Amino acid sequence: FIFLAAPAAISWAGMRPVFVDVHPRSYTIDPVAVERAITPHTAAILACHTFGCPCDMERLSAIAAQAGVPLVIDAAHGLGTEVCGEQVGRGGLAQVFSLSPTKLVVAGEGGLVATDCECLAAAIAEAREYGNDGAYGCERVGVNGRLPEISAALGRASLARLPATAADRRVAAAVYMDALADVPGVHFQEIPESAESSWKDFCIRLDEAELGISRDALRGRLAEAGVDTRAYYSPPCHRMGAFKNYATEGSPLSVTDHLAGSLVALPMGGHVSADVAEALAGKVKRIIARAGKAVSA
Repeated sequence: FIFLAAPAAISWAGMRPVFVDVHPRSYTIDPVAVERAITPHTAAILACHTFGCPCDMERLSAIAAQAGVPLVIDAAHGLGTEVCGEQVGRGGLAQVFSLSPTKLVVAGEGGLVATDCECLAAAIAEAREYGNDGAYGCERVGVNGRLPEISAALGRASLARLPATAADRRVAAAVYMDALADVPGVHFQEIPESAESSWKDFCIRLDEAELGISRDALRGRLAEAGVDTRAYYSPPCHRMGAFKNYATEGSPLSVTDHLAGSLVALPMGGHVSADVAEALAGKVKRIIARAGKAVSA
């Protein structure tokens, strides 16, 4: 249950992704499924801070150490996420953040790699400029991955706003949850008690049997009311044409498939104040109420 860039990167590196399922409440990779999928051929473990909910770094790090493989984190949603009061980014071989326009810190495009491995840091520094070693030589082939100066300036200004941006999103998320908490069939992502999500995305999980309306029908009604939503991650990566022939850990990815068919990402960002979140939640409740009456009739 992850954005397609993750398995694409694995494939580009000449390896084969092995998909495992996620936890049904946190939506982050399930350490039990990871442990079950480890084989002598396993090259690395890749996990994700999904929508800003931190993955279980402690358990995943232990599994990686036991297997003797590196742990890499897709932290694209992680800027603004805190665990025990500290910004995520420590742990694993590397954590990779995104600075694309939908994130809490933006630079237009590009990203950041956090690592305490000096060899990896040096390799990335060279690889991002075609492999240039600084003396106009090249020991390894790289790409044009340089961050333009205008993007760097934008990113620095955006980074300074991160605490306020994260605080605003947490307020909006709290308003959404308070307003929708009494709606049977609407469920929220569970964030660990020690953590604060960045709420890069705020998703509700719908139980169609309880609500009397499907995820897609709700999205359609919201669109008619002028509300833009997203369906994450639908289709999930293991059902995309580029990745459908790659392995799973031996069982259907039932949680991933369920989430892909039942999640709605409501508007979240700088434009979603507490008042806006309250109004949007009200629209969701009215649509669901009308659907319930129609089913009862």
